[in-house]
Amino acid sequence: MGGLTGRGRASHHVVIGAGLAGAATAWQLASRGHEVTVLERDRPASMLGSSHGSARILRYAYDDPFYVRLMRDARVLWDRLERTTGARLVTPTGSVDSGLVRRPAELARVLERVGIEHELMSAREAEARWPEMAFDSDVLFHPAAGVVDAEAAVRTMLGLAVAHGAVVHEGWEAVSVERVGAGLVVTADDGRAVEGDSVVVGAGAWLPDLLGGALPLP
Repeated sequence: MGGLTGRGRASHHVVIGAGLAGAATAWQLASRGHEVTVLERDRPASMLGSSHGSARILRYAYDDPFYVRLMRDARVLWDRLERTTGARLVTPTGSVDSGLVRRPAELARVLERVGIEHELMSAREAEARWPEMAFDSDVLFHPAAGVVDAEAAVRTMLGLAVAHGAVVHEGWEAVSVERVGAGLVVTADDGRAVEGDSVVVGAGAWLPDLLGGALPLP
């Protein structure tokens, strides 16, 4: 059972899941001098999860300004990660939103409020710009959107985490998180256990099963 190492680390954090969220968490915690253990049920950027492939969307067009600001701040860190490692992780492409479900005009108002460059145009104007497409509503375009190479990003961030002392376990399926004394214990399907001062759960679709309803999700 792992725990505090006595090496002067501030604390021991257990990260469940080695997708984009888990890898980023592990990188940031390890780079700040914490002891970090990453537990991945399959392999990093697994095909079973949502952080595989080379073209995951990166966009600012959300109807909640909180998420837009979060994306704005996150993009600064993406740029810093690319500069630090020399890896090409984000490819700017711009993004088009249209249709009644996406509500382009409402999205445009949120982007305007946060200060994100964008353009709201009529369906006719959009079809003149992109003649291969047909639109039945106003169209929102924001040029800062793009795609993330998810697998490369996970490898890059986990590499930095390991370089700062993090340990990554593959084939380690967490089935429970329990509080024991002042700490937390994560138990695997085969009975193995890891103890930490905190647990960060980045388990994606497996989160409800793992937490057993302890954290209701919408």
